[in-house]
Amino acid sequence: SGEILYQGSAAAGPAFAELLSHQFAIAEHIRSALIAAQLASAENESLPASGESRRVGPPPTSDATMAKLPIVSITVDDLMQDGNDSCCICLEKQAIGDEALRL
Repeated sequence: SGEILYQGSAAAGPAFAELLSHQFAIAEHIRSALIAAQLASAENESLPASGESRRVGPPPTSDATMAKLPIVSITVDDLMQDGNDSCCICLEKQAIGDEALRL
């Protein structure tokens, strides 16, 4: 029990306090080292290997596929459709007469 730790001579108190302080210092050092190791590990996991891209998701569309998409002129009817008042890629507002690729 906790009572046994504090029983004994008056000289045992300071020695015990010094030992306890030393143990806390060691524990804090170990905790700091573990946190540093976890941060380093997380940082290394987020970095791509040499030559790899950081891009997430599917690869970009090929130039050949992009060339096949029709270029259209935005009309009043296009703008009247729900969610069609801005570009779905860049989110720029569209206006009548603007040219766009139809996806």
